[in-house]
Amino acid sequence: MDSLATEGMRFTDCHAAAPNCSPSRIGMMTGRSPIRAGIFNYLDPDTPMHLQAKEVTIANLLHDAGYSTAHL
Repeated sequence: MDSLATEGMRFTDCHAAAPNCSPSRIGMMTGRSPIRAGIFNYLDPDTPMHLQAKEVTIANLLHDAGYSTAHL
């Protein structure tokens, strides 16, 4: 981690895309405003609403570049 910090970029501030979890995750996964993805509020696990398949996530881009990814 130290070598990543000295050789790379250090981010000292963090900002959430929304005040609650579902839209914040969408913002983190897509790099876009959650409203543009149609997610406005918390999504209950039983809701039929999900991130649309057409949305490109950072994990998609990394996978296409040959990386193995996980979002935890």
